[in-house]
Amino acid sequence: MGNRIIPTILLLAALVSHSAVYIAGKAVQHASDINAETKRQNEIEAMARRDQEKLSRQLNAAIASLAAEQLKKQQVKTKEVIKYVDKYHKALPNTRDCINRSGLLKLNNVTTPTLPAATSRSNGATTITSKI
Repeated sequence: MGNRIIPTILLLAALVSHSAVYIAGKAVQHASDINAETKRQNEIEAMARRDQEKLSRQLNAAIASLAAEQLKKQQVKTKEVIKYVDKYHKALPNTRDCINRSGLLKLNNVTTPTLPAATSRSNGATTITSKI
């Protein structure tokens, strides 16, 4: 019996040191294979995380650049509108200039015309007549 156990243990040791162990007809991965696979998965996840962070930084930089560019364009448009409005206001005469050009201030003793009204009563009703 002792002779049979030693070769079986050696066979098991050889199988364990190999990449897979078969228990009840199913392959079970060796611990070193699991560690290597886990390590590889961790490396892939870390690489994906780095790429995601890099792309996120690039996206944030692009958004900031676009916002700055749009703000700059808006400021330029605002300045152009202000220049146009100033130019337009300078081209339009003000109220005093309009009155001066019309000649209304040159008239002497200008009064508003009034129409004299005469009232008469007939049968209790008031009638207003005007003289022109």
